[in-house]
Amino acid sequence: MSTIIDFLLNIISSITDFILPIFVFLLVLNVGLSQDLSQVWQTVKKDWRYMAGLAAINYLLVPFLIHWTLPLIGAPAAIEAGFLLYFMTCGAPVSVAFIDAADNDDKFGGVVMLVMVVVMMIFLPVAMPFFIDGLSVPIGQLFANIAQSILIPLLIGLAINYFSSTTAKKIQAYIAPANSIMLDIVIYGNIIANIPQIIGLLGTGTLAYAAVMNILIMVASYFIFFRRSEGKQQIAAQMTGMRNAGISMLLASTNFQNPDVLMIIVVISSIGTVLVQFASQIFAKIDS
Repeated sequence: MSTIIDFLLNIISSITDFILPIFVFLLVLNVGLSQDLSQVWQTVKKDWRYMAGLAAINYLLVPFLIHWTLPLIGAPAAIEAGFLLYFMTCGAPVSVAFIDAADNDDKFGGVVMLVMVVVMMIFLPVAMPFFIDGLSVPIGQLFANIAQSILIPLLIGLAINYFSSTTAKKIQAYIAPANSIMLDIVIYGNIIANIPQIIGLLGTGTLAYAAVMNILIMVASYFIFFRRSEGKQQIAAQMTGMRNAGISMLLASTNFQNPDVLMIIVVISSIGTVLVQFASQIFAKIDS
């Protein structure tokens, strides 16, 4: 019986792993299809204080909060490393899907995501050795992963929109429903595939800590921007709550032989994704 269950879980995991890069590619492509470079630059110039504040929250406040509070649950070294890697990344492409699901401005959300990615590329090499002893960031692999998952589809989308906005809109009409389906597959597929690991963490305080941290930083980010519009408050919460699991998984797989580091990133990423999706549903009801 256990062999059959393991077989089914492996199939689900394989399906999720296959769909995830396609989902992210189409998601970022869609961002590019809806933007042009002049609009991106104008948005950054207009809202640079908002972007700077969000970067400070995500790359200073959140990492230090995790660094100071995580030892309180007595997590093993591998679990601690996984948590720190995960929470030190931001700029997740999937956050744009949640922003759109909450009926917020996904164009603005796409620009925010891009700014967070640029800051991450500068922040990680400097901060990683400080937070995690002996950890060096593979710069080449980091840039290659970001280029593959974000920069290439973004540039393709921008190019299509530049030469023919009509074509861009036609492509978007097909991408939107496909991404909606793939988002659910990625979220719930990851949860089901990692049920054994999740069960193994029950009673350790790890899952509760992950959930509490995700909720805390989303709520804090929302209220820190209380002077902004409701939409920008919601985008701040969603962007902060959704970390860049792809980058953190890359760093885990290239720096740690202990599989628990990668495992805990997958688990807490699944928890964070469900919580941000739930928050997006609440935001959508608030806006309606």
